[in-house]
Amino acid sequence: MFDEMYVRDVVSWSLVISSYVRNGKAKEGSEMFGDLVSEGVEIDSVALLSAVEGRGYVQEGFSGKALTFFVDMVGKEILPDSYTLASVLSAFGDIRFSEFGCQIYSHVIRTGISMDFVKNSLIDMYSKCGLVDYALMIFKDTQEKNVVTWNSMMCGLTQNGCSREAIGLFDVIYSNFGEMDEVTFLAAIQACSTIGWLERGKWVHHKLIVFGSRHDIYIDTALNRYAC
Repeated sequence: MFDEMYVRDVVSWSLVISSYVRNGKAKEGSEMFGDLVSEGVEIDSVALLSAVEGRGYVQEGFSGKALTFFVDMVGKEILPDSYTLASVLSAFGDIRFSEFGCQIYSHVIRTGISMDFVKNSLIDMYSKCGLVDYALMIFKDTQEKNVVTWNSMMCGLTQNGCSREAIGLFDVIYSNFGEMDEVTFLAAIQACSTIGWLERGKWVHHKLIVFGSRHDIYIDTALNRYAC
């Protein structure tokens, strides 16, 4: 049906690309995105997001092209919103493509897009890429840290062998009555598990129960890991 359409605009292209990647056909979606460019269709943020959602486009080895398209979009004053940027960052973090984050961060600063939402994704991306110092730089630069900001940094530190620092962040949140959720406690428990702090992990677990969160299998698993 798409091939039979006389006029194919960016909306119809985006729908088809999105359908491909959501149904596990990343290669077809990537090829379709290439066809879109070849036909000279103006690319907008929706089309770019359709191409990278599900990590389809970047996992097929087209990360460099996706970066080029993003730069071209900015040059044409087609400005992706914070949701699009966060989704793209998440995709590139999964394939350890950290260079893209530098481009995103510069773009965010220049355009004044909703900073904190994108910064949380930057922290996550840099942590996945093993660049925890960059993640910490973004974290410290974030003026209004929400629960996602703290959780992302705690998890990132633990992933990069800095569990003591992650527990230190938990102590700061807890002692200052900061915003917390299940993920906050679980991140602290996982940090304790990696360095064998059994008693400290039990203390955090107790606080989780007092906090009123549900006692679920994921937390039990984390406790069992460092109890062995």
